[in-house]
Amino acid sequence: MDFIEKTKEKINDAILNNKEIAPFLFLSDNLVKTNLDVFNLAQSLFDEHKISKYNLISLNDNGERIKTEQARELLYKSHQKPWEWFQIFIIENISRLNINSGNALLKFLEEPWYWNIILLTNAWENNILDTIISRVSKIYLSDKKVSSKNEFYYNLLDRFVKKQDNKLASYFYSEKLEKSDYLDFLKTFIIYSKENLVFTEFLDNIEEKINAIEKTNVLSKYVVDDLIFKLQNKL
Repeated sequence: MDFIEKTKEKINDAILNNKEIAPFLFLSDNLVKTNLDVFNLAQSLFDEHKISKYNLISLNDNGERIKTEQARELLYKSHQKPWEWFQIFIIENISRLNINSGNALLKFLEEPWYWNIILLTNAWENNILDTIISRVSKIYLSDKKVSSKNEFYYNLLDRFVKKQDNKLASYFYSEKLEKSDYLDFLKTFIIYSKENLVFTEFLDNIEEKINAIEKTNVLSKYVVDDLIFKLQNKL
């Protein structure tokens, strides 16, 4: 039995017993497929319980940040008990939440009410607000957890911050790297920043850049070079 089916069993149990259930966060390195799998899960639940598909409320991933007003609208809808048995909320790529929009949803995620089923998706967990991570049940759909950091990049950053050397800049200026390498560095930067409480003012922007690199033709090397330049000016 796969993870989607196991999740469906848990949700069905909560529905049949009118029990509140914590939001599910689906994590995968193939976000497009994951979004489709989660949508199909919602449709399957509606079909099985003969619920109208109008009870699906979703924030689809359009590559833009989720605004506080959108988060508040979801919160308002969550308090409106549906005419039918339950309603389902889907938020795709929740790394698009910033601190303000994320905080607006905390009460919703912590106390969703028994008639609300919340399904969230993201490519990895490193760039999700810690306050959200603590309120969800994580479902890993990849063979390995996508939260692992790149130790090489982590050490480069650590030596750079401690002013032991400047190999961070020289490495990225001289090496010929792939898009995936730059993404690995940016994701590792987020981990390093959160663990060491440094450069946190750059986090929102870096999360936006990662999303843009993955979805558009934004030049990943330029993003990394620009970040390193800003870090050098901060030290």
